[in-house]
Amino acid sequence: MDPTPRQSPLVDFLTDPGRHVPMFDAITQNLGPADIVKLGRVSKALGNVYPAVQKSQWNIDASLKKFFKEPKAFRNALSEAWGVISGIFALDFLDRRAPGNRLDTFLHHEVPDDDEDNFSFLGMEKYLKDQGYTEDTPQRILGQPVDIDMNNDFGFKIYALEGHGASAKLSVYLHGCLADRVSDILTSWTTSQNSTALSNIITATKAYAPFARETFKEYRSYLTQEASQWTVGGLHVVETTGRKILDIRQQDKLLKDHARSLSDGMTWTLVLDSEGIQEPFAPEYITDATVFSLSVDKRHGVNFYNVEIEPFDHAVLEHTWYVPEAYHAPLREILDSIAVLSFFRTPKEKWVTELSAYHTHQDVIRNRPDKATNAIAWPHKKPYYDDMMVEWIQEVQKQIKETK
Repeated sequence: MDPTPRQSPLVDFLTDPGRHVPMFDAITQNLGPADIVKLGRVSKALGNVYPAVQKSQWNIDASLKKFFKEPKAFRNALSEAWGVISGIFALDFLDRRAPGNRLDTFLHHEVPDDDEDNFSFLGMEKYLKDQGYTEDTPQRILGQPVDIDMNNDFGFKIYALEGHGASAKLSVYLHGCLADRVSDILTSWTTSQNSTALSNIITATKAYAPFARETFKEYRSYLTQEASQWTVGGLHVVETTGRKILDIRQQDKLLKDHARSLSDGMTWTLVLDSEGIQEPFAPEYITDATVFSLSVDKRHGVNFYNVEIEPFDHAVLEHTWYVPEAYHAPLREILDSIAVLSFFRTPKEKWVTELSAYHTHQDVIRNRPDKATNAIAWPHKKPYYDDMMVEWIQEVQKQIKETK
């Protein structure tokens, strides 16, 4: 008898998925996302399981194929419209469940100007019409619309594609957002999702699950907005997935200003196949660096998580960043200093006309410090410092923790 221990056939099925596709899929489809990720830590030979599953079972184009003949064309149109996907479609996708008949998109709210190259909310409407979709009205559940448009000024429409034969009607929801799509979804500012399970975000190139443990390991969902008639639609959608709907984790009752980000160890990030996909509206590193703050609040006798995040802009930044308000002052201090240094390097002949009464840079700093830290002070081409923001955000986060 050969004393050498033999490798389990189960390991063979997992280490060579190309040869054992049916068995590989059967095994991995019964494992949760966290278990699949952990397999790579168990054995080096199992390190290819997650990439293989990602390619086949988390195939965004395959999921979108139900709604669009050319999924990549839709993803590019959505990216051009400054849009992301969330809602039940994103949850189904990350659950590796076949998509339902509803796709929620979240778009920039501003109406485009006369420039035909400007593609936002109206541009996405045109795209859907070109694909055969027509405008529709919302369904109702328990007497309330599934999606109550709390902010008509930011836009809300539904487009439907009637099914053929046994196929049901497909619906694409367009949600106009007040600020950045990612921050609006997390805070429920202009959305009616209001739960951790519906806080997942799919951009053109990545999928983010900010509350991965709660959603995919514990199979629970918690409130991210106070309980009211506005939460009916979102909670009903979550309920259909079999998840327990709760207010908060009891251990978080005293939680206050707890910093989280889309790049921390608690967020599950899935890199999507990006072949043929144009760059998203914001560079990936900016979305990855998004920081939000969690606190627990209570209204109408029910606890909920209050998610706080604010847009941050500066003259020396090319893009808008999103961090809690507590980060703004220390970040602005860093960037103001850089702006003043840039102003000192700007020759007087390049100053704007309104500064002509001042003789020296010091005169401007003393009398018009706002001009020294604003782009108007140096109209010539200047460098941006977005590439250093991740480092500065981390430093500010460390400082804030140390002061608590």
